Amino acid sequence: MRRWLFSFLPLALLFGSITLQASEADGFRTTYEKILPLSPEEGVFAYSRISPDGNFLSYASERHVGADIKTTVNFIDLKSKKILYSEPGMDSFWAPDSNRVIYLSLVDGENGSVCIWHRDTGKITREVAPASLGNYFTWAILRNRDLICTQLNKFYFLEGDLALRPYRTVPECPVIGTGKQPMISRDGKLIATFVDSALVVRSLETCDSILETHIQGGKADFSWDSRYIAFHRFKDGGETKGYEIVVVDLQDKKIIPVTNLPGSSYYPSWTRDGRLSFRYDSEDYRGFMMASDFLGNPSQPLPQAHLTPEKHADLQQLFRDSKPPSKRVVLVNFWAGWCVHCRQELPTLQRVRNYLQEHQWNAEIVGACEPSSFKSDRDQVIKERNLTLPQVEINPKDLADFGVQMFPTNEMFVDGKLVECRYGAQTYHQFVEWFEQQTKNLKM
Repeated sequence: MRRWLFSFLPLALLFGSITLQASEADGFRTTYEKILPLSPEEGVFAYSRISPDGNFLSYASERHVGADIKTTVNFIDLKSKKILYSEPGMDSFWAPDSNRVIYLSLVDGENGSVCIWHRDTGKITREVAPASLGNYFTWAILRNRDLICTQLNKFYFLEGDLALRPYRTVPECPVIGTGKQPMISRDGKLIATFVDSALVVRSLETCDSILETHIQGGKADFSWDSRYIAFHRFKDGGETKGYEIVVVDLQDKKIIPVTNLPGSSYYPSWTRDGRLSFRYDSEDYRGFMMASDFLGNPSQPLPQAHLTPEKHADLQQLFRDSKPPSKRVVLVNFWAGWCVHCRQELPTLQRVRNYLQEHQWNAEIVGACEPSSFKSDRDQVIKERNLTLPQVEINPKDLADFGVQMFPTNEMFVDGKLVECRYGAQTYHQFVEWFEQQTKNLKM
């Protein structure tokens, strides 16, 4: 429905703004604030975004409606805890003026419509740009013009609320290529992108400036002065469960830790005054938080290189308490209960597995859910998707040893040895062609 929602959030959410004491351990100075808890039955479709002034939050809420999942984009006043507007949708991002929000509306179907909502008037501009250009929007000001970048490496300027032609594409660069899942800096000059899951900062329109951080992580966001990038990564190099948020200082080439919390912290989003909003999951609290005073935390220099999965990685390591599948070709799908693209990809993998079985291929597919995902979330995904994919229990060290730093990751093993790794969701035809090639190699 296209309507204003002036309803209040559940009463329990009114007590979400609680300031926590900063941690002083080992010089750690971060101060945390709980800004909006989630209700027990509510999930989140990917990330949240804080408005530049820090007063408003947008996120896509997920709720079960019978056998279906309803995804609704919410725009929330953090002071009053009011939902200012809500409709089926996702992937919202605030304009620099904290008034407009771009998002993908799902009101008219799964393909979606790119829309802009105006907080001050409630006006909605629909069909801002072709949905085929992509979503996962970020918003910048370049040459005094509003600029939108999408996850498909497309970008376009706005005139008012409408995209201007020509629509442009991020150019490919030597060595690094184009990268995936770009996010643009606030001044529109740089993008943070991922090459083989490692964070790379490069120029938007040229290849003049390229910085390889050699850090593997996800969902990077630029500070307002473009000096810092925040993102989440596995804690302690994969030795413990969960995720932490770190900041890369692009000027001094160092890493600054932001969180040292017992649960998982991910999807950071900067305010103009240098705070970070993020999503947090633990047994005690699920919701959104704010971090401040973290730039003085003890830092480390950027690494000189990042780890990639070794070609001799052995499938048996993942099956330490049981036997691996007897098939010669085995695909392991590393996924997470909170990962949107994983949940979308798993039914595709089920179709591929059914195809392999019907044609009696010497191949198998196995799922490996990352260990910090709540078991209830994992079981719910398997139930909702009617999955019969075999699942193997793994530990955090497995993710580090096999080079898994983003989800989903698909790794192909032949005769128990890793032969190829692909990051990000794949299509049905990509999976089938991949299996065809590997089984063909067996006969050569």
